[in-house]
Amino acid sequence: MNRSGEYNCFLNVIIQCLWHCEVFRKELLNLNPARFSAHPVVKSLMELFHQLDEATRGAQRGQEQAGVDPTGLREALDLLPGYQFRMGEMSDPSEVLIAIFECLASAKELIHQKGKDTMVNQLFGMSVSEQLQCRSCGTVSHVVPSHVEYFQIVQATSLRAIHLTEGGRMGEKIHLADSQLTKKCDEDIEGCNAPGVPSKSLKSLPSVFTFLLAWEQNVSSEDIACTMLAVDLEVRGSPFEVFGGRAPNSEPFYFPMARTIKPEPLTMLCYSSQHHQTQIQSHIVPFYLPMATTTTSEPMNPIFTVKEVFGGRAPISDPFYLRSMFCYYGQHYHAFVYRREIKQWVMFDDMTVATVGSWKKVLKKCELGRIQPSVLFYVRNER
Repeated sequence: MNRSGEYNCFLNVIIQCLWHCEVFRKELLNLNPARFSAHPVVKSLMELFHQLDEATRGAQRGQEQAGVDPTGLREALDLLPGYQFRMGEMSDPSEVLIAIFECLASAKELIHQKGKDTMVNQLFGMSVSEQLQCRSCGTVSHVVPSHVEYFQIVQATSLRAIHLTEGGRMGEKIHLADSQLTKKCDEDIEGCNAPGVPSKSLKSLPSVFTFLLAWEQNVSSEDIACTMLAVDLEVRGSPFEVFGGRAPNSEPFYFPMARTIKPEPLTMLCYSSQHHQTQIQSHIVPFYLPMATTTTSEPMNPIFTVKEVFGGRAPISDPFYLRSMFCYYGQHYHAFVYRREIKQWVMFDDMTVATVGSWKKVLKKCELGRIQPSVLFYVRNER
C-alpha cells in the first residue's frame, strides 16, 4: 500500500479529531454499519471507526501493527452529490467535516429518542437564532429562525486586533468581533435604516463545541503567534460575553487536568501524498508513545464560557475542554490532540506521531512552522 497522489491529509486530520472525541467515538462503535447502506458516507465512516478500534485493541494485545485503509470513505465523499471532493485532489477539511456532519444528520436511523434529534446534532450542533431589534425605532428585522450550526466562526484578523487593542477574556473578544458586523434596520418593513448589531441566541448546547478560525492570506509567524495568544490560558469572571447574554448558563471551558495513568496506543490515519515529493502509505497505524519525562503538569485553566461567546444567550453547561484541533500550512494539514493518558499534546503529521508537550510548546510550534489552527474541538465535561 504505497499509493501516490491521493492527497488524503485533509481526511487524516478530520478522522484524528473525531476519533479522539470520545463521546462521538462511542456512539459510532455502538452501531452496525450494515444498517446504513443507504448512506455511503455514514457507513464508510462507521466501518473505518470499527477498523480503527480493532487495530487499537490488537496493538494493546501486542499484535503487529495493522493498517486500516481509508479509501472507502474517500470514495464515498467523491460520489457525494453537490460536492467536489474528488479523488486525488486536496479539499478543505472544514468543508469536508461539514459534509460528513450533514450526511450523519440526514440518516434518520441516527435520531435519538430523547429530544428527537439526530446523534450528530446533539453531539456537535448548536441551535442558533438571530435577529436585529432597532434601538432607534424598535423594529425587529433580519430574523433568522432557529437552525443548526456546527461551527462558531471567528475571523483571525478581528480576534488579533481586539486582543492587541482591547484585551479581555477570549469570550469577550469573540463577542466584540461579532459586534463589528452590523446591519441596517429594514426599511421594507417600515424600519428606519439605522445601523445595528444583530443578536444571536444559542438555545441548546452540543457535547462538542467547535470553533472555526478564518485566516487571511499570507499570514506571518507573528500574526499566528498573536492570534493564538488571544486564546487565553486563564479566564475568570462573568460568563456572559460571547453571545451577548443570550446563551444558556455555562461553566468555563478548560484546558484538561493532567493525570497519570497507563498510556494507551495512539492510532494514526496515514495517507499518500506528493507533498515535498514524499510517498506515504495510505493506512492507519497504531503507535505507542512513551510516558512524559517531565514531572510538572499544567493547571486546569478556564479558557472561556459559552455565554461569553453568545453574550449570555446560551444554556447552562458543564465545563468544556480543548481536546484537539486541525491546522494548515501550505498544501498540508496537521492535527494536534491532547492525550490525557500521557499529559501531553501530540502532533499527527503524515506518518509521524510526535509528542509536543505543553500548550505553550504547541503555540511555539505553530509560530515557528507558520501552522494555522483551523478548527478547534472542545469536549463537554471530559476531564
